Amino acid sequence: MNEEKNNSLDKESTPSEEKKSIFKRVRRGIGRAFGFIMQRPLLQSLFLSLCLFSLVDMLHYRSIFGSLVHFVTYPHFFLLNVLIVWFTLLPALFLRRRLAYYLTVSLLWFGFGVANCVMLTPGIRTTPLEANDLEMLFTDPLSIVNMVLETGYLPLFMVILIAAVILLAIAGIVFLWFKLPLRRRAFWPGLIAFASSALVLTIVIVSFRAAGVLPSRFKNLKQAYSTYGFSYCLPCTFIDRGIDKPEEYEKKGQEKVASILQSYEHLTTAENAEKPNIIFLQLESFFNVNDLASYAFNQDPTPFFNGLKNSCPHGYLSVPSIAAGTANTEFEVITGMSLDFFGAAEYPYKTVLQKSVCESTAYALKGLGYEASAIHNHTGTFYDRHEVYARMGFDRFISSEFMAGSDDRNLTGWVRDAVLTEEIMSTLTATEKTDYIYTVSVQGHGGYPSSGDIDDFGIKAVAIADKDEAEIMQYNYYVNQMRDMDNFLRELTDALSAFEEKTVLVMYGDHLPGLNIEEEDFKKDRAGLYETEYVIWSNYDLQNVPIERKNVRSYQLSAYVLDLLGIHEGNVLRHHQANSSNYDSLENSEKYSDGLWMLQYDLLYGERYAYGGKNALQPTDMTFGLHPTVIHKAEALGGGFSLYGENFTPDTRIRLNGEELERVVYFGPDQIVAAFEDDQSLEKGDKITAFYRGQNADILSKIEYIVP
Repeated sequence: MNEEKNNSLDKESTPSEEKKSIFKRVRRGIGRAFGFIMQRPLLQSLFLSLCLFSLVDMLHYRSIFGSLVHFVTYPHFFLLNVLIVWFTLLPALFLRRRLAYYLTVSLLWFGFGVANCVMLTPGIRTTPLEANDLEMLFTDPLSIVNMVLETGYLPLFMVILIAAVILLAIAGIVFLWFKLPLRRRAFWPGLIAFASSALVLTIVIVSFRAAGVLPSRFKNLKQAYSTYGFSYCLPCTFIDRGIDKPEEYEKKGQEKVASILQSYEHLTTAENAEKPNIIFLQLESFFNVNDLASYAFNQDPTPFFNGLKNSCPHGYLSVPSIAAGTANTEFEVITGMSLDFFGAAEYPYKTVLQKSVCESTAYALKGLGYEASAIHNHTGTFYDRHEVYARMGFDRFISSEFMAGSDDRNLTGWVRDAVLTEEIMSTLTATEKTDYIYTVSVQGHGGYPSSGDIDDFGIKAVAIADKDEAEIMQYNYYVNQMRDMDNFLRELTDALSAFEEKTVLVMYGDHLPGLNIEEEDFKKDRAGLYETEYVIWSNYDLQNVPIERKNVRSYQLSAYVLDLLGIHEGNVLRHHQANSSNYDSLENSEKYSDGLWMLQYDLLYGERYAYGGKNALQPTDMTFGLHPTVIHKAEALGGGFSLYGENFTPDTRIRLNGEELERVVYFGPDQIVAAFEDDQSLEKGDKITAFYRGQNADILSKIEYIVP
């Protein structure tokens, strides 16, 4: 009997053995399920798409639980994104190299997810990856790399490491494409699945959009990506381009445009209207930080700008983007056209203005005898301004390459805005006509350093809410850049006050900085995420102009300013002026909104009925720099030569007989020294070329000199 008892005890399991048995059964079950999936191509691709989107989603949220939160909060959008990723994987079923295809597409999705995660790093920017970023990466990579290095977004070794990883990934894909084992094609199941998924995707997206659940265009990209999903939003930024044709344009377009033109034909510029110099100054990432509830400051970072609001017309300015998109605010202000009618995250500078001429304030004022200049203390090729500005009516473009003070840069490599005072004043005095000057500043641009000694700053930012040390450091750096920019505004207005010609200066911020600012960070009844401020200052008494706060949108700003001056030119600008009572409620005025939509489509994509069906505007023969570079003589030196002339800058590059010289030293606007690359001498007949190159390697301007 004891022996039977012992045998029964031997058969009983200990608790640890029972746990091991449970884990073993679980592992066995998982293994069987995984094996079941791997043996069925459709389930294999679906399982991979679920894993891929979950990973990309985690990268977007920058949290390992982000994907789970997204699924719980928006399960229908989460599953829609999985279906989109699955759709991109299904072509593998038609191939024998199925595994290689899976690897290639998976690495693409993963690469997009990592790039998006990096872009959303606090201090870099707060808008996610979109079509324009990828297009610039492939069409203008040198400009992107130069900007990353100059501004300190990433150190050189990181850029090299990223490039090496990308090259290794490409090489690995090519190698594995031929080395991975082949699989039997699943043609008919693949075809049925591909067609079915396309049909389901179409039905779901159309149904969601019809129900108003899923938009095709988004204003707040970060919020859209977080809600509707990365895999849905990123393709939308590629597919959704341009302005949709208004329903009535096909049959009644000419009649509708004529009706719009008739509605403001009474608005004309009086012959005796004052025509002062008009300067628009777009300030990079500039806004009133005193509107924030999450931070306090030991002193006002922008006392001069804020003080102007007591004596000048001013107000909040609604802009089309946050933490990025300078070129889009710029586009709206110059043209009067609204980005709301364009595609998701579209940059017209990179799409329609690559070929089309666009009606603008520059063209409108040139009809009154103005000369139009653009000034920007950054490279002239960024956002293709060196080409686009000519299609917007500017006569000259002065970029940082043509500024003698372009070597005065802040800690993160951006040219300080103080250089713009000299450029603006020189332009005003050099031109014989009345001036329209559009100036774009850059000093306040991110990224903002997340480490350093806060005691080095005169203005201190103190977090009221719970903030990490890196963000507090970024705020301290940022507000001290704002003080520099505010001092620049004081210097500029002092110079203009002493200038004899009547001049109006419009100052405003292009968007909020990339500081991870949320709506709840603002004080009650203050600005929001898409609002900066503007001030209209003049060096003379503006007659009958009320000193009041008036809130406008960035595409209304030029029309508003010109209206105050009694200037009524340009179709889009006059349309705004005719509807000025609706500035605060565009969406509530169907006539105003539909008219603007109709005009924008007609002028950029339609038959140009507003011009009688003709191309009334032609690109200008735009010049670069205020004054051309002149070479007077070349003087041989030991191992090189010295050039004497006029209007050299720190960005002047030199070629000798077609070969660029790497060692060029700037001594001032009248002298530069170039060193030979090898043992040679300067001889009679040698051709010396002084030239200016943008960040994308395009030559902006050049001059040749033959050694006598």
